[in-house]
Amino acid sequence: MELFADLLREPTSKRARRVLGGYAGTGKTTIIAEILRRHPNAGVAVCTPTGKAAHVLRSKGVHAVTIHSLLYYPPTVTDEGLEFAHVRSRSELPKVLIVDEASMLNAQIVEDIERRIPKVLYVGDHGQLEPVGDDPGIMRDPDIRLEHIHRQAEGSPIIRFAHIARVGERLVSLAPECRVTGPEPLAELSGFDVVLVGFNETRHKLNAWIRHKRGFTGPHPQVGEQVICLRNDKTRRVWNGMTASVVAVDPVRKLFDLLTDGGPRRNVLYDPTQFGQALAGDRRGGPTAWDWGYAITVHKAQGSEWSRIAVVEEIASSWDDQRWRYTAATRAKNELRWIIKD
Repeated sequence: MELFADLLREPTSKRARRVLGGYAGTGKTTIIAEILRRHPNAGVAVCTPTGKAAHVLRSKGVHAVTIHSLLYYPPTVTDEGLEFAHVRSRSELPKVLIVDEASMLNAQIVEDIERRIPKVLYVGDHGQLEPVGDDPGIMRDPDIRLEHIHRQAEGSPIIRFAHIARVGERLVSLAPECRVTGPEPLAELSGFDVVLVGFNETRHKLNAWIRHKRGFTGPHPQVGEQVICLRNDKTRRVWNGMTASVVAVDPVRKLFDLLTDGGPRRNVLYDPTQFGQALAGDRRGGPTAWDWGYAITVHKAQGSEWSRIAVVEEIASSWDDQRWRYTAATRAKNELRWIIKD
């Protein structure tokens, strides 16, 4: 708590940051709640990179919103039916901000936050992978590290599994809801909320299979499909790694309405040729970039949580294998199936 009190003591004219790092199960959310209890009149706001992370905090009694809803006005709609967002002024933003899940922030988001908000406490898991995009190094050397797992968290086989992965020990099944298996038939994977993988080649194959298994066909997304954003587009309030379900589609105009992990988005222009393909070149002002979201990479999964996940273990030699496994395992809330291909 002294870390936050020290942040508050900084001169109001000076921009300042503090960083709290903590592994899964070490009590980061409890600390955020206690900070808010102890400083009710400090004007502190809490935000997260994703809507799912904000929902998790709210379910634990901490009011939180997404970074993007905090920083940007609700969008206006143009004559073409496209939505555009505008940055809020400094006077409309809090003077003190707590950012949870800070391990997934890229350099652009950190710049946007610190340009507008003078005092920021970043809270994140320093055991996870680096963020997608330019790494601002927020979690490389936290001011405080929480590394003791609380007894309640130790009772979760998924939390225990994640920490076994983090220290590089052999992965074994710990409970019926936390199993390690060999290669699974593809049909077994279609029932999970999401399948996490390492490589885009595997992602494309699994997305095609699961989409077919669930009865979806054709190049255009259909109502009820899972999709994931591949590139930031501030004007339309969509972000790299944002997951969503399709609620309406206009295949002629190539517009769809989405329920994203950061709230609803209307009239989002998409490119049907992007789905199932490698990311096309940046076309500013053109369609937003989306792909099917049944299988996604662990790098893109950071900051999100699902009830039931399967993980296909595949790790590039350039990655930290312990961080990859730990990040993947901590995405599961109630069930984890870990699949070792070889």
